[in-house]
Amino acid sequence: MGLPDQVVVLLCILAAAGAVCVGFAFQRLFGRGDLDEGGFNHKKPEQEAYMREVRSRNMVMAFGDIRPPHHHPREI
Repeated sequence: MGLPDQVVVLLCILAAAGAVCVGFAFQRLFGRGDLDEGGFNHKKPEQEAYMREVRSRNMVMAFGDIRPPHHHPREI
């Protein structure tokens, strides 16, 4: 009569995976290329210093350490 339900589900999954692959291919070919490839998650030095301070403060609170870990400033 018709296709079994498992085959229909498998075909739907394969079709969805194929659609994702085709969409990715179109995006790679025709999508806007970033001018700065590595610029997705760049942070300013001030933000990195603040995040480092908060992280060390949280480590002190979580583990009960008396002094925060010593960090060497990064050279930019």
